[in-house]
Amino acid sequence: MAEFLTRWKSLGTELGCAVAAWDDVGDDLVTRHGEAHRSYHVARHIDAVVGHLDQLTSGRPAPAQVLAAFFHDAVYDPRRSDNEVVSARLAAESLEPFDLDAGLIADACRIIEATAGHEAADEPLVEVFLDADLAVLGAPPAVYDSYAAGIAEEYSHMAPEDFRAGRRHVLDHFLGRGNIFSTSRGRELFEEQARLNLARERSAL
Repeated sequence: MAEFLTRWKSLGTELGCAVAAWDDVGDDLVTRHGEAHRSYHVARHIDAVVGHLDQLTSGRPAPAQVLAAFFHDAVYDPRRSDNEVVSARLAAESLEPFDLDAGLIADACRIIEATAGHEAADEPLVEVFLDADLAVLGAPPAVYDSYAAGIAEEYSHMAPEDFRAGRRHVLDHFLGRGNIFSTSRGRELFEEQARLNLARERSAL
């Protein structure tokens, strides 16, 4: 949580929002990412996404991308299908009191909503973010296995055979893409290992 809050405070300073109310939003986000039903979609996932944004942009992610990182899983319930839309709405409501450019907030919300299908329509701002969010697919096997176990735990409310069928569908979707990652840098860093990881999990299922 310390790294999460440190980066949040740094973002507030960058955006001219280094005030107590900004810290309150950060505290709320920490609480949300610490909910008991979460195993993978926790604060360390946000830290990882921000780190991958740095990696994909040579340390210069757009502020909208970093805002989207903090909010994109702020609402997360595996039983509902509108997490991304509601997370975007929460981002807009949480950021509205601050003197931020409306276009910046709109960009962050558009990025958040794009994580619903992880499909980018030739929008570099979105494509880079989606690659950062999916970078775990191309992580070393032990890291990927921890991610997959976390997803399985979050869906433990489902009957095992239903979860396996749904998970196979997700894996087949990514394996069926011409490219899993949208950017050339993302493909260079993650594509090959992602296909190995996904195929290995698919075989195990």
